[in-house]
This record gives sequence, C-alpha cells and structure tokens, in this order.
Amino acid sequence: MIMKNSDFLKNSTIAHRGIFDNKKTAENTINAFKKAITKGYTIELDLHLTKDNKVVVSHDDKVDRLSNEKGFIKDKTLEELRNIKLLDGSVIPTFDEVLELVNGKVPLLIELKYSKGFRLEKEVINRLDNYKGEFAIQSFIPSTIIYFRLFRKNYLLGLLVGPKHNTVNFINTCKPDFINVNKDLIDDKKVQRFKGIKLTYLVDKKEKDKYIDKCDNVICNI
Repeated sequence: MIMKNSDFLKNSTIAHRGIFDNKKTAENTINAFKKAITKGYTIELDLHLTKDNKVVVSHDDKVDRLSNEKGFIKDKTLEELRNIKLLDGSVIPTFDEVLELVNGKVPLLIELKYSKGFRLEKEVINRLDNYKGEFAIQSFIPSTIIYFRLFRKNYLLGLLVGPKHNTVNFINTCKPDFINVNKDLIDDKKVQRFKGIKLTYLVDKKEKDKYIDKCDNVICNI
C-alpha cells in the first residue's frame, strides 16, 4: 500500500523538468533527470500519451519547440518519436525509462496532460502501483484529479491552478492534497483559503524570496 507523505513537496528543491539549459541538455530528458538525481532534487516532469498508447515525458504536446520536426505527440507512434532528435541530440524518453532511472532515489512530481477516456491515467496507475519511490500526481484537468481520487485515493494528488485554465474554481470540487499555483494567482482569495500544501510555479529564481512567504515551496527552473 502506498502511503501519503507530503514532506518532500515542502522541504525539497524541485527541479522543474530536471536540470537543463535546452542547449547542451534538453528539458524532460534522461540527462536532465540524471543531473537532478545527482543533486538530490525532487524531479517535476510531464506525461503525454502517444498514438500507440505509450507514455512519454514531454511538457509540450508538440515536438516543434525542442526539435527540427513538427507535429503532435498524440499523432505519432513511439517509434516515430524515437527518430526525432531533440536540440541536444537526445530523444523524448518514455515514462518507463525515467522510472527505471530514478528508482526511488528522489521523489517525483508528475503532471498528467490530456488524453481521451482516461487512457493516460490508467497507464500511469499500471506503472505507479508497483513503484517503490515517493511521488505525487498533479494536473490542470479537474477530472484527472477526481479520477485518481476515486480510484487511487492513497496517491498524493494536486490541482494545478492557472489563469488560462480557470481551475481556481475547482479546488473545492477536486479536494486535492496540494495545489500548485501560477504566481499571478497566489493572492487569490480561493487560493489563500485552501488549507493544504500550496506550491507556486512560473517564478524566476531572482523572484523566489518574493513568493516563499506566501506558499510552502516555490518551483523555479534550475
């Protein structure tokens, strides 16, 4: 049985997409995660589902920004993605490869992107039920958090709150263990009324001191 332990969300440095510069090391790649593990940092990463239902690690839903190719991840098979080189020469890793690499050495903060019919959620559960390390799930999608709340209530669950997604209005509905809030919404009354753990994202390292007193932890690019 996986037991909830939220201490790492408050007390560790969280490496947003690993440690990267998108030149020598691309974000959300094996090398970026290796660097974070060396430092002992919690790793934040993002998951998408490919055309052939493979779980891969990427922030964007397209390959355009970090490669010389174009197209949506959901429209490509894993084999097709393997043939796309990122700007540092690496490739988009699978979630399985990342879990094997990390193997409980540091905690994981895992963001789920959108997929139809909760396919991504089901694939993630298949992997995490037998994973021995610490982790937390987060998403901008309220139905994703509600799904996990129904079927894996022992998981540590967080709602991402951003101005584009209007998710601040779903905090009470989702009943998350933590919220991860865009810095521009940190003073919102609904955010401040939340009694669980509050994280803040989209903060520049130089701004960290400005926000740290308003939340439990600040997520910056490292």
